[in-house]
Amino acid sequence: MIHSMWSLPGALVSLFFCLFPAVALADSGTVYDIHFLELYGNEAGHAYQINNLGQIVGMVSVDGVSHYVFWDLNDVIGDGETHSITESFHGDPYPYPSSAWDINDEGYVVGQFHHNSTTSSRPYRYDGVGRTWGDLGDAQGGAAFGINSQNHVVGVTYDEGIYITLWTGGTSGTRIGEVNHHGEFYFINDLDQICGTIDYCRPVKGSAGGLEILPVPPGYRDRGKALAINNDGTVVGWTEFSAAPVIWHATLWEAGYPPLVLETPLETMNSIAYDINSRGDVVGTLDNRAVLWTGFDRKLIDLSIVSRPFGWRIARANGINDHGWICGWAGYGKEANYRPCVLIPRVDEAPPEAELVEDQPAFGTESFQLQIRYTDEGILNESTLDGADIHVTGPNDYSEGAEFVHVEAVAFLAPNHWFWDVIYEIPAPDGVWDENDIGDYNVSLNGDQVCDMAAHCAEEGILGTFSFSGTSLGFTIMKGLICHPGGSADTWRFSMTVDAKFLVDNGITVGMAHVQVPGGNWYDLSIGPPGIWSYTHDSPLAGDLDIYGDGVYLLEMDLEGFLAQTEFLFGIPGTAAPLPQPSQVPAFIHPINSQTDVQTDVTFQWSPVTDGSVNAQQLLIMDETMGRVSDDILLENASVSTWGFSPLIHSHEYEATLYYHHGYFKQVHDYWSYSQAKYTAVSICFTTEDPNTATYIPGDLSGSGQLSAADAVILHHYLAGNIIHGAEPFTESLMAADVNADGVVTALDLVLMSNVLSENILQ
Repeated sequence: MIHSMWSLPGALVSLFFCLFPAVALADSGTVYDIHFLELYGNEAGHAYQINNLGQIVGMVSVDGVSHYVFWDLNDVIGDGETHSITESFHGDPYPYPSSAWDINDEGYVVGQFHHNSTTSSRPYRYDGVGRTWGDLGDAQGGAAFGINSQNHVVGVTYDEGIYITLWTGGTSGTRIGEVNHHGEFYFINDLDQICGTIDYCRPVKGSAGGLEILPVPPGYRDRGKALAINNDGTVVGWTEFSAAPVIWHATLWEAGYPPLVLETPLETMNSIAYDINSRGDVVGTLDNRAVLWTGFDRKLIDLSIVSRPFGWRIARANGINDHGWICGWAGYGKEANYRPCVLIPRVDEAPPEAELVEDQPAFGTESFQLQIRYTDEGILNESTLDGADIHVTGPNDYSEGAEFVHVEAVAFLAPNHWFWDVIYEIPAPDGVWDENDIGDYNVSLNGDQVCDMAAHCAEEGILGTFSFSGTSLGFTIMKGLICHPGGSADTWRFSMTVDAKFLVDNGITVGMAHVQVPGGNWYDLSIGPPGIWSYTHDSPLAGDLDIYGDGVYLLEMDLEGFLAQTEFLFGIPGTAAPLPQPSQVPAFIHPINSQTDVQTDVTFQWSPVTDGSVNAQQLLIMDETMGRVSDDILLENASVSTWGFSPLIHSHEYEATLYYHHGYFKQVHDYWSYSQAKYTAVSICFTTEDPNTATYIPGDLSGSGQLSAADAVILHHYLAGNIIHGAEPFTESLMAADVNADGVVTALDLVLMSNVLSENILQ
C-alpha cells in the first residue's frame, strides 16, 4: 500500500492564504471540495492515509492526548461511520495504540501499541471493519508501518538489534536486514517492494531479497528519505540541497531514470513528497502548504487555492488514493489546531456564467465602475480578466470597452458554484455624467475572453442594463397591506422616502422637507440617516389611507434658503389611471413564522405569484438584534419564488417581509429617479440557530460585551496572521468573528464589522 510518514520537518510557516513570493503555480481544471472529518469530540487532528474505498486512518487529540481514529466515508466494505481505534484495545494490563500509520483496501490498519505495564512498543494490525486488533510481534518489541493489498506488513522488530521486518502471514516476520536507528519508517507496495531509510538519513528501495541505496540528484548531499512507493516501483521522498543548510527538496525516483527533483520554485523553500498514487500524482508540502505535483510534467498546484470553501490553509497533504482523493489536515489562518480533512476532486465541465450587478453612475462623476458577477463550478482564471471582456453601449451612440479594475470578492454562491465579483470601469460620456446622458445602457460580455482554469470560456451575450437617471436624488412612494401571521393585527401602511444623500455629499444642506398629497394635506418628512427623509403612516384600517390616494404629489425641500419643488404622479405613468392593489397575500414556505434554530444560510421560499397585477416582488430582511437591514431585494421578475443570498448571523432575531408589488420603478422625472407601488405583504419573525452552547456577541472578539473599534483591530491582525485565535487579545469564540455567517472568517467580515461601527458612530 502507498504510504508516507507524518513527522514534520523544521520548515518555515507560510502566512495565511498568501501565494508563495514570486511563484506562479500551475493552473488546474479541478477544484477540491474539503470534507472535514469528525473530531470524535476532540479539538484537533490529522488524517494520515486513505485507501481506494474512502477509508481514512488518523489521529485526533485534546490537551495533547492522542486518540487514533478510523473514518469511513462510505459503506462499501465498512459501516460508513467514524469509530475509535484506541477504544478497541482492551485487556489486562490495558494496551493502547501509540500510532496508526497505514490502511489498505481491505480496511486493515497497522501501527504501534504499548502496554501500561511496560515501556516497550509492539506492532499491531487492526481490522477497521470488524473493529478488532492483533499483536504482530514475536520479538521484544517493534512497529508496523506499511500494509499492502495482500495484507503483507513491513516494519521493524527489536531484539538485540533493530531489524527491518516483513510479515506475510501470522505473527512471525522475516527479517530483511539490521539497521542502526529505531526512528526510520518503511513502506510497501502490492509487489512487496519496500522503501524507507537506513543509516540515519539514506533513502533505500528493495525487497525481501535485499535493499539498495537510492542515489541523490547532482548538487545534493548524500542525505534523504524515501517516504512512499507505488505499484510501478516509483519512490518519492526528499533529498537535502547542498547549497543551503537544512533545505529539503521533494524528490522522485523512477526505475531506469536519474532522480528527479520535483518543482520547487525557490531553492530556499522546503518541499517534501509524502505519497504517490498509481497514476503518478504526488502530494506533499511546500513550506508547510499542501501541494500536488500532477500530470505528465508534474505541474505544481497549491491545494489551498483550488480547495473550497475558501480561506482554509491546507497545511499538509499526506496521502492520495488512486481516485485522486487527498487526505491531510487544514487550519484557518495561524490557528494552533488543525482539522483532519479529505479533499475530493470535482472536475469543472462548464464555462463561467456572468451577470450584471445592478447599480448606476453618480451624477457629476467622470467614470462608472461596473460590477460583474462571474459564477463557475470550478475556478475562474483571473489572468483572463482584462479590458477586452466587457462592452457598454447607450444613448447618443455611446460605445466603450470597460477596463478591468480588480476582483472585489470571491465567495460561495450555491452547491458546486462560486462567484467572483469583478469591477470594471467605463468613462462618462463627454467626460462627466450629467443630464445629457440620461437613459439605459446595455452591458455585453465578449466571447472567448473570460475563462476558468479548465479552459472553458464564457459565452458572449448581453449581461443586463443599467439606467442613468441624471441625479442621485431618489423618491419612493409605497402604499399597501402588511399581514402579520400568528394573531398579530395587520397593518395598512403608506410610506414615502426621499434619498437626498447626493445633496449632502456635495455640501448642500437640506433644511426641511414636506409633501402635499393629492387630497391637499401637507405632511412633514423626518430626517433619519444623513440625507434620508421619510414619512410613514400605519393604521389597522384601510380607509385611514384614503387621504394618500392616487394622483399628483408635491415635494418641497428647503435647500439653504432656496425652496425647491417637484411633482410626482402616483399612478400609471402617462395616464390618470390609478395603480391597482394586488389581491394575493404572499405566503412564506420557509422559514415559517416564529421558527427557531433557522440555519444562517437559509433559502427563503414563498408561494408563487398568481395575481396577474403583480409585476415585481420585494424581500426586506431586518436584523432585529442589531437593528439594521440585513437585505433588501427588489425582484423585477414576478415568477421568482426563492432567494438564498441573504447573509444571516447566528443567534439573531429577524423579521422578513415579502411584498407583492404592482408598481413602477426607477422612473426618470427631471433630475430625479422615483419608484411607486401598491402592494400586499406578509411579515414573519424567526430566530437563527446558535451553533455553540456557549454564548457570544457577533463581532465581540475581545470579550468586552459589545462591538467596538478594538474588535476590528483584532480581526485585522488575525486575518494578517499576526495573532492567533485563543490567545490575547482574541479570546472569544471564533464564531464571533464570522459576522456574515458564511462559515469562514474572511476580509468580508472585517468590512461588514467596519460598516456597522461606522453606522453606530453616525447614529
